[in-house]
Amino acid sequence: MPSAILSRNRFETTVIVLLAVLVAATPVSSKAINLAWILVFAFACWVLLTRALERPEGKLLTHSESEPLTRVEPALYALVAFFLAGLMLQVGMRLYWAEPVRGVSFEITALASSGVAMVFARHWQAATLHRVALGVGLTVAAGLAVVQGYGYMFKGQPGPTNAVNWGAGIALFMCIALPLAVGRLAATGEKVLAVTGLVLFALGIFVAGRKGAFFAILWSVAVAGVAYARYAVHGRHRISRFVWVSALVIAVGLLSLHSKGMLSAPTDRVVNE
Repeated sequence: MPSAILSRNRFETTVIVLLAVLVAATPVSSKAINLAWILVFAFACWVLLTRALERPEGKLLTHSESEPLTRVEPALYALVAFFLAGLMLQVGMRLYWAEPVRGVSFEITALASSGVAMVFARHWQAATLHRVALGVGLTVAAGLAVVQGYGYMFKGQPGPTNAVNWGAGIALFMCIALPLAVGRLAATGEKVLAVTGLVLFALGIFVAGRKGAFFAILWSVAVAGVAYARYAVHGRHRISRFVWVSALVIAVGLLSLHSKGMLSAPTDRVVNE
């Protein structure tokens, strides 16, 4: 392996490990998510630059047609177009009503995030070590999410943001962990980390008593359950994995039911509001 590529791989591994640490701290620190976003954006620029320099003509390298990028590429383009249209609409309305344009930070962040997702999907192949590092970071973050959710619900402790926004952010973490949990190319250990993270993230939102993210919980659990059930049917060697996941979900459910007040708040919100 050429020394330049080896150095690049070491640099990228260092970035991913640092990102995993920041991701792990995100549920309890607003500074961690800000630093993580800056790092992700800078890393996307690095990926674009290095991949462009890998060919003399400057053409960016993309995944081969045999990889599943073509299945999600239309959705990525649609996502970028959606957030771009939303940003233009917001700016146009604020200019028309003579309101400050600085109030479109969310739209700008959303557009930049969709662009970063496009860059990573098209030009960066995560190594096994990278996926494991991010899986560990997500799992630690999931554990801290349960702790923070308990602080919101039972101790009145302030969090990195208000509880509603916090629950929405945790739901996004679940959406990040889901592809790793059901991806066919992921190793067994990566799937175990991702599924553990999904269950703990869901538990954290339940503990915090926030109904805004319930749909993400149901969506993630349903998709993951269908995927694992399908794998168990098509291969005997995968049945043990499905049984392990089912046992983990049942254990968390029993823990939730026997924990005083853990499910009363979200149940009351859904039934009475």
